[in-house]
Amino acid sequence: MKKLFLIILLLPLMPAFTQAATLGFVAPSQVVMGEEIEVEVTIATGGENINALEGKIIWPTDKLELVKVDDVFSIVGLWLKEPKLSITTSGSLAFAGLIPSGYSEPTGQILTLVFLPRTSGQAQVRAENISVLKNDGLGTPVSTTVNELDLEITEGGAFNQHWLYILFSIVAIIISIFIWWVFHRRKKYFPV
Repeated sequence: MKKLFLIILLLPLMPAFTQAATLGFVAPSQVVMGEEIEVEVTIATGGENINALEGKIIWPTDKLELVKVDDVFSIVGLWLKEPKLSITTSGSLAFAGLIPSGYSEPTGQILTLVFLPRTSGQAQVRAENISVLKNDGLGTPVSTTVNELDLEITEGGAFNQHWLYILFSIVAIIISIFIWWVFHRRKKYFPV
């Protein structure tokens, strides 16, 4: 009887113990202009068994150019609105998909987006209109929060990869000229 009374007393508090799902982004916070950056779009289930999700990802087109959308490692098994790379420069990407058997692991990858930074400065990748549904046969909505991604885009140092190749080529040419000069002088002063 005491156990039943305790369960009835704690039952209204149960929703307070459930965690919300969180949509987030995984990427380095500092990127160099001109070098591609991979941004993983992930969902933390918060202990819920989910089977559907949808939303829209938004980024500033003056700072970032979307060059690739990859769903190879996605937990989504069936896309209702497939996230595709399009020619439009709207700065948004909509998606909607199902996870037929449900997903209850702590974190899962939805997409990988590859951006090319256009200009230096601050850029934010965010999501809106996010909807996540439980795998309960009723499509019960899961409370979902969104963590934005703040990027610091820098112009890069003098020795980024492109300049390193140029520097290496110049050094190789100088060494070649020096070896030719030494060999040529040797013939002039020390004939064989």
